[in-house]
Amino acid sequence: MFTAAQAAADNIVTAQLTLHNLANGVKLELHAPLSALLDQNNPQDAANVMTKLQHADLLWRIPKSAQCTFEAPVIQSERLAQLLQRQSSEKSQQENQSRVPASLPRQPAVAASMDGDKVSATYLYTCVKPEQLKGMNINVMQVFPGIQHVDIQLSSTNEERGTRAIRNVQLVPPRTQVDW
Repeated sequence: MFTAAQAAADNIVTAQLTLHNLANGVKLELHAPLSALLDQNNPQDAANVMTKLQHADLLWRIPKSAQCTFEAPVIQSERLAQLLQRQSSEKSQQENQSRVPASLPRQPAVAASMDGDKVSATYLYTCVKPEQLKGMNINVMQVFPGIQHVDIQLSSTNEERGTRAIRNVQLVPPRTQVDW
């Protein structure tokens, strides 16, 4: 298996995804460098990054048979928040210069974090039939081409036995399916 140390030595951009298989659904935690999420042709387009992060159905596919509902993600990144604020200010200035009264656009929910150049996003799915969750497609590398590998930590808890299982998986193109 390709290790994170090897990826760093080879300048391969890796995202980390922790997948918690819960009794009533699944929780996903994505951690990635902001530079890997930004479009190389338009590196200041933070709004595009935010839109993609908010639309979890772009990032992965949860089996429909599990009948899951998605809660709004919690996205944290100091640098992304700064870029969004700057873009909002620039847009507001452009609108004011055209002498048309402008209202400020609604800012996406993003909180500052301690690691400014990293983005952390948490997604929670509550499922009617969680037993149908046996795997999912991870499309992070397709949505954000700057990410070349996804290191996944699968975590599941057996409440009856009081045990917790952890397994590590690495996705490299073209693989997108992860099973548990």
